[in-house]
Amino acid sequence: MAPTSKTLKSRSSPSKITFPGFVQVIREAYRLRGIPPESFELFTNSISSATLKQYSSALSRWWYFCGTHGCDFYNSSHSDIIKFLTVEFNKGVSFSYLNVIRSAISFVRGNDLVNNLEVKRLFKGIFRSRPPRRKYDSIWDPNVILQHLQTLLPSEDLPLKDLSLKLVTLLALTTGHRIQTLSKIKLSNIVFLDKQIEIRIPDEIKTSGLNRVQPNLILPFFSDKKLCAAYTLKVYISRTRSLRNSADSLFISFNKPHCAIHSTQTLSRWIKIVLSDSGVDVSLFKSHSIRHASTSAAFRSGVNIDSIRKSAGWSKSSETFANFYNLPLCESNVFASSIINL
Repeated sequence: MAPTSKTLKSRSSPSKITFPGFVQVIREAYRLRGIPPESFELFTNSISSATLKQYSSALSRWWYFCGTHGCDFYNSSHSDIIKFLTVEFNKGVSFSYLNVIRSAISFVRGNDLVNNLEVKRLFKGIFRSRPPRRKYDSIWDPNVILQHLQTLLPSEDLPLKDLSLKLVTLLALTTGHRIQTLSKIKLSNIVFLDKQIEIRIPDEIKTSGLNRVQPNLILPFFSDKKLCAAYTLKVYISRTRSLRNSADSLFISFNKPHCAIHSTQTLSRWIKIVLSDSGVDVSLFKSHSIRHASTSAAFRSGVNIDSIRKSAGWSKSSETFANFYNLPLCESNVFASSIINL
């Protein structure tokens, strides 16, 4: 049975405080707000799996704080929330994650903390004290990856492992999409045309929402097949046809029994192997950096921001690329070289 608000009004021993889980506490929050039980599942399904995971982590912190400070988890005062956020800030929690915590508590309370004047003032102070930073200040040059991939030839004769790694990396580079999007590719949604391949992604992804267009990945065929994502995809499908046991998911494991791969972690690990083999410092740059590298390279090549947003799955008004993804190359010596060559 989910704990009611009364169970958290007295201080508890830290060793006895156990967070019961997101679904349990959110159902109790619904009950306290008068939501009929038959609607609980629909309300819970309104939250994406990624958000649920973030909220669960945030609410477990809030649960512990309430248990040790005698606060009401479900209906706490603004001063208690401000105190909790300040404690988390002093632990070194980032601005972005404090935002997640605020949203999670708002979800439980059923009212918006974003517009509360005191909470807004607190976050203004947090922003100035510890402003959000880019994950990377510079990015690696995609050419180092392309040079490595050109050694993996011919695609038809590659071991399945190398072919798999080459394909997922080329798809990530040439589409600019998140690895999550690539993990959703299904054979039934791939359309082969004369000059290109189209890949539709009808499944829910991070950017899915009401009135938002789902991704449609376009892979043109190039005359030079060495780095052609469309040609590599075609070879991969042919090579795996007899191994996939009717699996519709594009990617399958390259080891027996060749199970379908839906996990972003597996594809991220494959890309990380390619980054490492190409000489990229994987202790600094993770697999997601390939999205930074490809979109930044497209912009340096003269592709306009609107095209980049559309291709990589950002909305028309999104400032994400400008604020976090448009990065200079690592160890760029353009300025110094221009002076020496005067």
